[in-house]
Amino acid sequence: MKDWVKLLINNEDFQKDLVPRKYRRSMLLPSKRVLFWKTEEPVKDKRKQMQVGLNMMFQFDCEDIPHIIKTQKAFDQELSVALPKISALMKKKVFKDKADTSENGLTIKMSPEFEKLIPETATIRTLADDVRITSLLINDSPFQIVRDGIPISSASVALTPIAGQFCMPAIVFNIKSTPIQCHWFVKNEVQKEVPVGKEKPGPTKKDIDSMELSFLNEEKREYSLNGYTLKHNGEYFNPDASDVGRLVAVVVDTGADHPV
Repeated sequence: MKDWVKLLINNEDFQKDLVPRKYRRSMLLPSKRVLFWKTEEPVKDKRKQMQVGLNMMFQFDCEDIPHIIKTQKAFDQELSVALPKISALMKKKVFKDKADTSENGLTIKMSPEFEKLIPETATIRTLADDVRITSLLINDSPFQIVRDGIPISSASVALTPIAGQFCMPAIVFNIKSTPIQCHWFVKNEVQKEVPVGKEKPGPTKKDIDSMELSFLNEEKREYSLNGYTLKHNGEYFNPDASDVGRLVAVVVDTGADHPV
């Protein structure tokens, strides 16, 4: 998975720890993949309660416009019911109309080779656990199933980077020992100076909202971040004097099968 964090570089010889801030995650989904992860116990958070079931996420294109589907289906729901519901969700995502029933080719379904392996009454639990089922047909194209598809929960940089000192992201893993590759970017524009005491170093909401991460080459794991220049690939980043006063972004990459 890839996560980014934007922070202001400071060239002071010494700086006290800052209170970590929460940053919104920018995400790219891998091409031709369906990500699965299971919720086996109800999870409560401040926003909502997640029920048990199979979580699914994938991206499909319609008229060259990408659309992301993220949904959860109960383990005991039959595939004959669940997959048409996801197809309807795809149509709603594209056409913004719940009542749209046109024949537009937007579907998710089992391929014939896997249908013959399971009974007609097979449920979402079967889809989640049967490793013989390795792909689904989305708009008649095979999408590889990636089980345990979210290996990283979050990534952050708790301290303000300082020129001449190494920094690295703090990563919360869902799957321990997941290999990572970090891509470090520095903003082209120098941040405006703020009077001491009026505002802490770091990005504004406008800075965060303006970030657009995209692939230069998905297969080679090369990225573009608008308004930023790639400075380093590696677990650690050592800012230099030319980076003083600029924001830093880090992309944490866990491989071709996982989100960015």
